[in-house]
Amino acid sequence: MTMERGITHDRDFEEWANKVHPYAGDAAMDLVNYKKDLILEVMNEKGHVAFRYFLYNCWVSDYTSFPN
Repeated sequence: MTMERGITHDRDFEEWANKVHPYAGDAAMDLVNYKKDLILEVMNEKGHVAFRYFLYNCWVSDYTSFPN
């Protein structure tokens, strides 16, 4: 699954993504426990869950964060 955009306030996600793709650009990636089961929730304009997906054995293949 590819997410082109989204917002999260979950620091655990960012830490997990940076384990595989360190912010510093280090070529040595940490692949220990790189797969995780996720729950992806898509919210509507009112902030209610419109869709919920249960994803298994996921890993981060590319990650870019933008400053707030």
